Amino acid sequence: MKVPELLPAIPGKNTMSLRIGSFFAAKNTDAKRLACPPVLSNGTTLVPLRDVVEYLGGTIDWDGDTQRVVISYNRNRISMTIGSKLAFVNGITSVLTAAPQLIDGVTMIPLRSVAQALKCTVDWIGDTQNIYIYY
Repeated sequence: MKVPELLPAIPGKNTMSLRIGSFFAAKNTDAKRLACPPVLSNGTTLVPLRDVVEYLGGTIDWDGDTQRVVISYNRNRISMTIGSKLAFVNGITSVLTAAPQLIDGVTMIPLRSVAQALKCTVDWIGDTQNIYIYY
């Protein structure tokens, strides 16, 4: 699937590309439709949890009663709760830049905080509102 509004991934690197407001993500030479587009909220990029984490190859455990999510990726674990900026990264308390939140029934997470906790790198291209995740 060709997704013209996204910048292409960088050859030779494991890269995911997203854009604010776009329902598509590109990973290397593949593309995927997202449940909800990434958004900016008070200067923080929020992305759809399940789409992004599973597209990277991670797993998610969700507890609907407590609204707690646990992400596992590349031998790293991050646990967080909807509405709370506190998270546990590999068992150590950490503060996220923004609290995870539900938008139209989709769990949205602060990209940079979560990506860095999972040992990924994020680049933001302000002119195009493109986001690159290197994993």
